[in-house]
Amino acid sequence: MATKSLQQLQDQARFALAHPELIKVAENFSPTAAYNRTLALHYSESIAQSCRFLAIIGRDYGKDAIRQTVVSQKQSRNDKLYNKTIVPGIKTLENLMGAPLMIVGPEDRGLTLTQYLEDAKPCTLELDLQIGEYKIHLKNKVMRRDRDSGYDFAHEVILVSPSGEKLINENSRYSCLENRNDRSEMQRRLYSFLIQSLFSLEPWPHDSALITIRNDLEKRGQKVAPRLWEAFKDQSRSLDSAERYGLVDLISKLGSSLRQKAIDDGVSANFISVLNFEINESLDQASWQERTLDKNIPLADKLRQGMFGTMDYTVIPGPRAEKTYNFLLHTDREMVDWVQLLKDKGYGGSIIIGFYNIDSGMYIAETGQCDAFLLQQHGGRPKDDILCQAQAAMKRARKTFDNSQAPIIPKFEWYPNYADSDWDNQRRTCGGFDRFLDMYFPLN
Repeated sequence: MATKSLQQLQDQARFALAHPELIKVAENFSPTAAYNRTLALHYSESIAQSCRFLAIIGRDYGKDAIRQTVVSQKQSRNDKLYNKTIVPGIKTLENLMGAPLMIVGPEDRGLTLTQYLEDAKPCTLELDLQIGEYKIHLKNKVMRRDRDSGYDFAHEVILVSPSGEKLINENSRYSCLENRNDRSEMQRRLYSFLIQSLFSLEPWPHDSALITIRNDLEKRGQKVAPRLWEAFKDQSRSLDSAERYGLVDLISKLGSSLRQKAIDDGVSANFISVLNFEINESLDQASWQERTLDKNIPLADKLRQGMFGTMDYTVIPGPRAEKTYNFLLHTDREMVDWVQLLKDKGYGGSIIIGFYNIDSGMYIAETGQCDAFLLQQHGGRPKDDILCQAQAAMKRARKTFDNSQAPIIPKFEWYPNYADSDWDNQRRTCGGFDRFLDMYFPLN
């Protein structure tokens, strides 16, 4: 008989729900075994306890209850995205125009976009909207691919000015959905589309409706608040740099000064609301980056929480060594040989992170939590400069973020020679990586 309610158990299991491999553990192990298995995978004590509670859900309420818990967690994340991002973004657009964002097609039902999203909770949409004298057409539809069983998203954004000029006219198609029955994932994709189309501050792939209308009103002679990036013109760094290196205090200070100047210059509250939105979005971005650069948060926890997006990494299996390390590897191949070597040499609990996209790797290097930079070169242009880039990125980030000195990180390069008669040994040792480990990385 269940001793705790399902809701109580779901609350206590929430940390494990962020890790797909632990959901599988909870589905296939008893609560105690799930706890022990989580620790064996080198997760923390708190996450192991969370996985135990997830396994209790399966024992007391059935495996379907675990699956439902996963769905509820996804929906909870969507609700948070809606309330924290969608609602303030639409409100800013409405504040700018001093009018609601109304649905006028396919039929005028007297609904705002916000009311429709809250009532219908759609996963796709095709709507004609109007805000003031501006008209907006949005389409986010799912289409089956011709070449396989997956699905594409077809996006369309059209913004028409009061004079009839098409200020935005964009069509795009994204292929990245395998299961159109996953409503939570489809809703998340819809929210991402609305952010990008209506109020994103990023210029790629095009300016959002919010920025485009603001710029159009400026062209028509209205006195607008400056963009936040303008506050950094006389600074030693750009807004992008301040966000990337988590300089929350600097952004807050310059943003407040810019806002006060706009108020003193007589800019209307409509345009001040856009500047306030920019400041808040920038502070959120910088706060997130501040956490990624915080050395008090273990790099393994950052990776497991998805703080760098989707990264290819492996926690080395086996008994946890007395000392563990973080290895950053640039490669376009799988890391199987590297993982096996580290496991055989007893580096249980250490982490190896593989990257091919340069920017992704530099974000990891900037944390200052990598103990070695590795390169596996396969043809093409020589890439040994990437390891120097990683060192430079770490030095720059640590200097900017907390004015600390970045140590010189050991580097190792492997250029596989498939024609080598001793290829098996070369592969087994990753080109001498075993000797590199012995030299720089003791286990106790």
